[in-house]
Amino acid sequence: MKGYIRIEMIFSYRIVLLFWALVLYGLNSGPSFGEELKLPENPVIGSEVFIGKGCIKCHTILGVGGTVGPDLGNIPLDRSFMDLAGTMWNHSPAMERKFQEEKVHRPRLTSEEMQNLIAFLYYLDYFDKPGDPDEGEKLFIEKGCSTCHSIGGKGGMVSPQLPLDRFKQYISPVFFTTALWNAMKNMTQAMRTHHHPNLERPFFNENDVINILSYIKTAGVITKEYTRVYITPGNPNSGQALLLKKGCVQCHTTTGQGEHWKIGLRALDLRGSLTQISGTIWNHGQKMWAMRAELGISIPVFTEEEMSDVIAYLYFLQHIDEPGDPNRGEQLFQEQEKGCGKCHPIRGVGGDKEIAPDLATEKDLDTPIDIIRAMWNHGTEMEEKMEEKGVTWPKMEKGEMIDLMEFIRTQRAG
Repeated sequence: MKGYIRIEMIFSYRIVLLFWALVLYGLNSGPSFGEELKLPENPVIGSEVFIGKGCIKCHTILGVGGTVGPDLGNIPLDRSFMDLAGTMWNHSPAMERKFQEEKVHRPRLTSEEMQNLIAFLYYLDYFDKPGDPDEGEKLFIEKGCSTCHSIGGKGGMVSPQLPLDRFKQYISPVFFTTALWNAMKNMTQAMRTHHHPNLERPFFNENDVINILSYIKTAGVITKEYTRVYITPGNPNSGQALLLKKGCVQCHTTTGQGEHWKIGLRALDLRGSLTQISGTIWNHGQKMWAMRAELGISIPVFTEEEMSDVIAYLYFLQHIDEPGDPNRGEQLFQEQEKGCGKCHPIRGVGGDKEIAPDLATEKDLDTPIDIIRAMWNHGTEMEEKMEEKGVTWPKMEKGEMIDLMEFIRTQRAG
């Protein structure tokens, strides 16, 4: 636990949330060993792996940690699980050289640890970097927010009774996001009444919400003494259940199947941080209200905890890979550039069983996560064998890892 407290103290806002999630969720809520990849129950559980396995000795997160590897807190990780696994594979030889230079052994991971670690790395982009209060003040005026709302006693010419100063006490943007959602219908109606110029086009751009929030936290005034209010990061699985409970699936689908008029949540490309997803939701608000009115569907109201779960689910939608193409995977497996088939036989065909296992029959490779775990754990031996056979370490491009995994899965199922 000392490691988590150290991170909380140094990482500020983003890691405060990670710390509280560890405390409140506990350390045993990860997926069972060998299960298929699914939404993480607790996305920050992988921080235990990151610290415990020594990753933090080489890699920095937001300036904290080792300096051998890149700062993972400043690298956009908007890739799926298998693409992130492919990135780890691509950098394996370079990491192996650093292991040897530092005279340390490559840390070995279980399948559960591998899944949790990659989910944690992906989750780092969920929390916003600090906004720009000066830019936020400009946006607050340019977007017309100051017409109705006041901050620090300034603004709010139409509705001075709607000050936003209270959001100064909230650490998480989830509170602001929830308020935006629950008030969206009334707000858009008021904007129409006052002929707001930005009503018919995207209202929030990439960093607008976090910049406005930064302005609120800087300029907001709360006269009485207040305590900062926290909220734990959301549970993606609970968020998925809420979409059904709140009736969101009446208009949205996550699979691409169903009525032709349904809007696929993946198609909305809800990438980015918590506040960037919040801005995307607001930008689609007009269409949502019109469709719900046409279908006679009531508008759901969310608590802050529910909104936290829903946004965590939307965030992780892009993390879960679309189904791979086994035919493309077979081509990759056998092609000269990847060279997998030069060492690994498939059901006794091809490869060299003296130096590499048969991926169709080898034990403990029952899921794609098991295979990724084995690829990492045996990276040192694999590189040595490749050098002996004159095989260049293959690089995985976007989408290739999941195709390879699907091909291997079909062979093991045969």
